[in-house]
Amino acid sequence: MPLDHYLRTIAGIIGGAAGWVFGTPDALLYTLLAFITADYISGVMAAITTRRLSSAVGFKGLFGKMLILAFVALAQLMDTHVLGGVGVLRGAVIFFYIANEGISLIENATVLGLPVPPKFSQALATLTERESTMADGLLNSAHGRHAATNTSEPVAVPRPHVPEVNIAEVRKPLAHTTKPAPEVETGGGGD
Repeated sequence: MPLDHYLRTIAGIIGGAAGWVFGTPDALLYTLLAFITADYISGVMAAITTRRLSSAVGFKGLFGKMLILAFVALAQLMDTHVLGGVGVLRGAVIFFYIANEGISLIENATVLGLPVPPKFSQALATLTERESTMADGLLNSAHGRHAATNTSEPVAVPRPHVPEVNIAEVRKPLAHTTKPAPEVETGGGGD
């Protein structure tokens, strides 16, 4: 078989997997990818301008961008498999990260001395409000068909219980740790 057939097959497999993980490639996902790319490029430009370009910082930025995509994928999977296909969490996560990347883009533009159009900043503020509204609606009740009951009743999504932690108590040494730990031989050491 010719090489182009293999390449098309591989591209199809990757595209199918990406569609399953990230959801339908829609305007929201494309916009997020554009903001991620623009923010990374503008960040590199700002770092060059301020003479703070560093491969370590660059890789940290790339890892952050990969983590953003991981959050989108996890939100898609939760929407599909946990929340019964309501599709709200993925949208809220994408709105959040578009706004976050947009704010970073504005900061980079400011470092470069580029004026930022006020309407752009206002649009980002609107996105932040919309994401907050979507997330609150999801946490209070997700509307749609629940996967387990297949009804149109709202599905209550409980908020996780987060216990209060007193940092001073955590830092106190435990009573049973007053004895020194026994020494452990590492073995195989002939000096």
